[in-house]
Amino acid sequence: MIAPRHQFHITFHDDADGRRLAIHGEFDAGAVASFDAGLEDRTANNPRIVLCLRHVTVIDSSALGALVRATAQARSEEHSLEVHAPLSYQQDLIEITGLDSLIDVTKDCQCSEDEVPS
Repeated sequence: MIAPRHQFHITFHDDADGRRLAIHGEFDAGAVASFDAGLEDRTANNPRIVLCLRHVTVIDSSALGALVRATAQARSEEHSLEVHAPLSYQQDLIEITGLDSLIDVTKDCQCSEDEVPS
């Protein structure tokens, strides 16, 4: 039996602190282009960007690479990019690969309930 894929999508929320992107589903090689486009379209005028990962069901090396590129891009524009609420396996991947020295990660999540899929 094949497990169903969890469709990748991003929900956005703006407030006085910046832009939050709640990422949902399988964040893998097939989702990177959508992630890049969504990030570029939605963050141009936001100095603080928060990516919430608590609803990501799969993350692979392509997605980790996208997070590194997004962090580098944000820093080059003098913006901040933070990754919030990685699940334990995601946190392990970030630490094992050494990306915790490049990406700002916190276990807290500021995603509101309207950003959470039902």
